[in-house]
Amino acid sequence: MGSIVLTGLATDGENEFRERMGKYSISDLVEVFNTEQPKQVWMSVRGRYLVALREAFLKTDYDCSSFISDTGMSLDYPVEISGRSVTQVSRNL
Repeated sequence: MGSIVLTGLATDGENEFRERMGKYSISDLVEVFNTEQPKQVWMSVRGRYLVALREAFLKTDYDCSSFISDTGMSLDYPVEISGRSVTQVSRNL
């Protein structure tokens, strides 16, 4: 599907989604990610939404390194909770 690549513009400044996403449980974050993952539409508001989602994942005590790096977040596959990790999984049907 793709990924987001962080830029100074995307990570700095106002983001109307940060506070709300910061209150979500890990299960809620996974659900939001899996709802957004298959979408192929791109608008600036969706970019801010995904940046806030990435930041919320990083603030949890879960290892998200299978889909989040220093430079962005992969949207190639859905994610699931596995122990203390959130992992990206390929679902070949």
